[in-house]
Amino acid sequence: FIVEPIEASRGEYRATLKKLKQSTHLASVSRDWRTGALQTPRLWNNILVSLDWDPDMVKEYWTSMIQRVKGIPVSLSMCDMCEESRIRLEDLDGSSMMFRRITLDLTHHGDVATIPESWCGYDVDTLVLAFRCPNPDPNDPHTSVTPIDVRRFIRNVRRFELISFEPTQANITGVPNSHLLELHLCFIQDINMGDVIQCFPQLESLHLRACDIKSLSSAPITTEIQFLDLWDQSHIEWLPTFKFPKIRRVAYRDLNIRDFDDFLTVNSTIETIKLGVSYDATIRNLPDVASQITNLHIVLFWANLWWGDYIASPEAFPALKILGITRSLGSIDPSQLNAVIRARCLPMNHPLSKATNPSRLLEEFFIEISETYQCEGIKLYTQATKRT
Repeated sequence: FIVEPIEASRGEYRATLKKLKQSTHLASVSRDWRTGALQTPRLWNNILVSLDWDPDMVKEYWTSMIQRVKGIPVSLSMCDMCEESRIRLEDLDGSSMMFRRITLDLTHHGDVATIPESWCGYDVDTLVLAFRCPNPDPNDPHTSVTPIDVRRFIRNVRRFELISFEPTQANITGVPNSHLLELHLCFIQDINMGDVIQCFPQLESLHLRACDIKSLSSAPITTEIQFLDLWDQSHIEWLPTFKFPKIRRVAYRDLNIRDFDDFLTVNSTIETIKLGVSYDATIRNLPDVASQITNLHIVLFWANLWWGDYIASPEAFPALKILGITRSLGSIDPSQLNAVIRARCLPMNHPLSKATNPSRLLEEFFIEISETYQCEGIKLYTQATKRT
């Protein structure tokens, strides 16, 4: 591969594949190991193909990959898919392969038409359609002004992801699939969630990112959903029109905490919450609306948040066993970390412990931070993690 920077500040690079005049020999890799590697299908189960490479090279590479995987489920990524691609997807036959995951990176919304019908009939566990044009030009003939029709891609898959960088309309319902278990939608507009639930009745996991949900009737619809991911959804007022009797996990960033609190109040089966926190009130109210949770993962967006004091309070989260704190940028307030360690980590016979009941002690407390020195300098953290 030869990698050329397009726009380094945005992390964009172009990778091209060229034939080398002389083969490269790695002195540290023995001939026996290389021979064994070529005969081991599992080492080749992640395949990347650009449809903008030299057509002869792509076909040669494709043929060799089919022979090497030998019936092993593979993850296939097809990139640079557009009408101007040097090779068409229909020129590659994947009927003899077993697919664990297929990712199709399309340049424009209108390039969906370049995907042949034969590729829609393969048995695939996960299918991803991603549109990589970050700023579509409405005057570009490739830019679709009508909803993209992706219904033919969903009928045979168990997990489907539709990813766009800009608000996009898409037709995703109308072809029922009782096998679809997981659905990811990013920047998709005008979604009739009632139609989605009725079209995919066995859906267990729903992930929405910056999607626009149509208003629905007041008649409640019962779902089979067990995991609901609403991380970047600011509008969640549609949730009360559904019933979630089997829901166990939920992920949300506090963009609309009032409606989210109402949702937690009526769904007492939730055991695991991943919560992005920007305000003290988010954590302060959580014990009242979700006291039953056993697993809590908090993502801190600000440093000066009183999360530890609320978790350490005597009546908060009596069933909590696993706690996680993530702070990607900046530091964690030592006082908040100390509060949790004293109340819920140190054994009751420890001189610094403030635990009042052994049943409230955590089984696991994990911390995700950018620099480990932030915690290593805290005495209580050292005490709690010391092995004797």
